[in-house]
Amino acid sequence: MELDAGAFVTVILEEMWENKLGSVPLVESRVTLKRFSGHAIPAVGETIVHVHNQTQQANLPIVITKGEGLVLIARDWLSQLKLDWHHVSNIQQANPPKARLEDIVQ
Repeated sequence: MELDAGAFVTVILEEMWENKLGSVPLVESRVTLKRFSGHAIPAVGETIVHVHNQTQQANLPIVITKGEGLVLIARDWLSQLKLDWHHVSNIQQANPPKARLEDIVQ
């Protein structure tokens, strides 16, 4: 899962949903999702899941999407869960710079 403070809703892929949480019923999603490029992301449905994070608990919405893509924790969850940022262990640049030919051939 990746944190994305720019994303509006938390999403999980259909395959992960079926393998981990498939017993929770879905309702039709009213959310229209788009990639940064503007391409549509088809939603399978949405539901509310019970989330535990250290000592915190909350019932939070999640949208299940078709196909490939990222699993994102978005603003809807980040506003409810108070993360201990000192223990967020893996921070990466979203779009790392591409290597230049001059840097590779030395």
